[in-house]
Amino acid sequence: MEIRIRAKEGILKPPHLGIDTVWNAKLKAFEWVIADKMLLHENALYTAIILCLFTDKRAPEGMNIPDGTSNKRGFWGDSVLLDGEFEIGSFIWTLRRAALDDDLEVKAIDFTVLALQPLLDQKVVADLKVLVTADKANNQLIININAFNTKDNKPISRAFDIWWKQTL
Repeated sequence: MEIRIRAKEGILKPPHLGIDTVWNAKLKAFEWVIADKMLLHENALYTAIILCLFTDKRAPEGMNIPDGTSNKRGFWGDSVLLDGEFEIGSFIWTLRRAALDDDLEVKAIDFTVLALQPLLDQKVVADLKVLVTADKANNQLIININAFNTKDNKPISRAFDIWWKQTL
């Protein structure tokens, strides 16, 4: 799958572009943005980050599945990739029942960078900075991402706080 980011984020009526998806921290969920009774499509890079990070990537053979089943998940579109396209998503879902500890932070950083690597490979972003914190007091994993736009090197900074279900 190729990620395409349009050059002018502020054009009025861009044709056939993805709908903006945003993180609602209060609801701990993603939402589409509506303005003037229309779905917005003005922040393609933020939406691309969300899709790369929070789409479940298919687990390879030998990877631990957290719910104990053999369901490897994965995005259905990965089954129809064309030459030069890549699988979308991350393995963050495989950590869902892990204990919130330092090891989890390291794995989550690795999985986040791996999921966002296509944005670097395709030169959609010039650089990425990722920080992950296991917030045990609030039972959540916090993923902070700074993605630097290739055009003007301006950072897009977002934090995602994910509720966690630990296996104790």
